[in-house]
Amino acid sequence: MRAIKNIVFDIGMVLIGWYPKTDAIFEGGIAEIVEGAIWGSGLWDQMDYGLVDEHILIQKMIAIAPRYEKQITYMLNNLQLISCQFDYAKPWIRELKDAGYKVYYLSNYSKHLRRTVPALTDFVPMMDGGIFSSDVKLMKPDNRIYELFCDTFNLNPGECFMIDDRKVNIDAAIAYGMKGYRFEDYEHSYGEIMQILS
Repeated sequence: MRAIKNIVFDIGMVLIGWYPKTDAIFEGGIAEIVEGAIWGSGLWDQMDYGLVDEHILIQKMIAIAPRYEKQITYMLNNLQLISCQFDYAKPWIRELKDAGYKVYYLSNYSKHLRRTVPALTDFVPMMDGGIFSSDVKLMKPDNRIYELFCDTFNLNPGECFMIDDRKVNIDAAIAYGMKGYRFEDYEHSYGEIMQILS
C-alpha cells in the first residue's frame, strides 16, 4: 500500500494565476494607489481570513484613497483581469484521480474572489473536497487549519501530500505530519511531483 493517498492542492499560483498588478488597467500613479489600497493595506489578507465582513473591508480600502473609489471598486469587481485558471489545472486533477489518488484543496481564498470570478475554481466539483480559509476563519500556515482539514475528511496526515507555492505553508504542513512540495511553476514542478508520487 503506497504511503501517499491524498493530494492536497493550494490554489493560488498552483492551479490559478494571480497577478495583482494593475498598470495595464490604470495609468501609472493610479495603479500604484489602487494596488496599495487593496493589496498593500493588508485588507485583502483579511478577506481571505473571513473574520471581518467583506463589505466593511471594501469600505476600508476605499477610505485609504477615497478620491479613487471608482477605480478601487472597478478593480474589485473585475478581478478576472488579473487572474486566470491555468490550462493544466483540470487535466492534472483528472490525471491524479485516474491514478487512484483522492484530490483535495486547502487554500487561503476569499469569498469575494469566489463570487466575483467563479470560473477560476470551477474545477472544485472534480475534487474530493477541501477547505477555503474564509469559510473556516483560519489561514495557512496556522497549524489548526491543517488539523481541521484532516479531521473534516478523516485523513491521516502522513498519507497527504501538500502542493503549495509558499515555503511557510509547506513547512507548516510537514510539521503537522504531511508530506509536501513547494511548487514553483508547472514546467519545473510537475515532473518532480509526479516522480515523487510514482
